Amino acid sequence: MLEKATSETYSFEIKNHIQQNEMDIAIAQQQLQTLLNTNDAVMVADTVIIKREIQLPTDSSVANNPMLHYLKQQIEINKKETDVQKAKRLPDFIVGYTNQSFRGIQNVNGANEKFTGWDRFNSFQLGVAIPLLPGGYKSKINAAKINEQIAATKLEYEQTVLGGQLNILLQQYYKHKSALSYYETTALPQADLIIKNAEKGFRNGELPYIQYQQSLSTALKIRTDYIEAIYQYNQSTLAIESIIGVK
Repeated sequence: MLEKATSETYSFEIKNHIQQNEMDIAIAQQQLQTLLNTNDAVMVADTVIIKREIQLPTDSSVANNPMLHYLKQQIEINKKETDVQKAKRLPDFIVGYTNQSFRGIQNVNGANEKFTGWDRFNSFQLGVAIPLLPGGYKSKINAAKINEQIAATKLEYEQTVLGGQLNILLQQYYKHKSALSYYETTALPQADLIIKNAEKGFRNGELPYIQYQQSLSTALKIRTDYIEAIYQYNQSTLAIESIIGVK
């Protein structure tokens, strides 16, 4: 009776985990569908979790980070705005040219002349516009320069933050990589050996059912922990790629 109750409890627990996993998958698919803004059902092609390969930066560089590119563009925009404000206080030269026709009778120097559409009249205009109060642009120029400094400070701050985050992510990456190495070289072979010997002992009557089940639970937990280790490792690689700007 003890063996039967233990087996049924273990079976119900596994079925509950399966049901919870199926619900989590459905929730994740709905979230992805919402993110993609589509009414079509989203299905994931990959059904097996595999270790993600990554090319680590050799110098911990974050130069290709999209946010840094954006902030650099903001600096250039602010510089152009400063140039525009400086240009507004300079004289503005005006050059104009007019070419037109005239139809009809026109008195020219006391004599009437008839003009047609083929007669062209040209005129030129030259001028200089000088700001009467050029000092009014000084505050705008100073404000534009301050915006340049703010943008440069934001860039420097973001570089520092991203550099620190990258160092932390690299440490996490090496930690998860070390865990994977342990599972692949030691834990998984041991789990296979436990399953093999447990099944052999149980069939030969050398191993009681409770101990057999405990052995299987230990081996399966190792395999489950290995899958979780792959997941954590992949999460760290994705985070690193987002920092260093991998496309």
